[in-house]
Amino acid sequence: MVLLSTAVGTSETIAQEVVQPNKKICSPSVVVPADLYTSAGIPTADQLFIHKHFASAFRVEYQYFFCFDGDGQSINASFFDSGAAQLLQRALGQAYRGQYVTALKLSDRSFTVDQRFGEAKLVSGQLNWILGRVQAARDDWNDALSVQGVLLPPDHPQVPARYVGSATVLLRSLRDK
Repeated sequence: MVLLSTAVGTSETIAQEVVQPNKKICSPSVVVPADLYTSAGIPTADQLFIHKHFASAFRVEYQYFFCFDGDGQSINASFFDSGAAQLLQRALGQAYRGQYVTALKLSDRSFTVDQRFGEAKLVSGQLNWILGRVQAARDDWNDALSVQGVLLPPDHPQVPARYVGSATVLLRSLRDK
């Protein structure tokens, strides 16, 4: 199915494919309960990435972002409306398969579509790191820290998005090397 939508902040109309979660990536689940209930990033994915288990790290992120309903799916609905989430979903699928250049293009496009989407900057940084682009990775992770994100209503507790914790962990890992 194809939907038409207007990208946030522009009059550009983009075609978006409605992407169902990839059952081969979603099952069996490797996301652990700590990943669902901490604001300190996505610990399992962060550690897998630091230890260069890239496919597993991208699988955990894909599962965390797209495979669960309710508490486990952390992508704000507005990013699905803009089409940015679908692009990131495809990017993580490509990254899981080792198609890093294609994944980076999709992740960068995801952020271009909606510049409040810090998760896309986190993933772009990871992909740049894998491709040996250390400064670009650092820039992406710093950008993830400064993204405005989706503002919540004033009566809602303002908690940092988990991508902020992950970007912080990955930047720290760069300094430690």
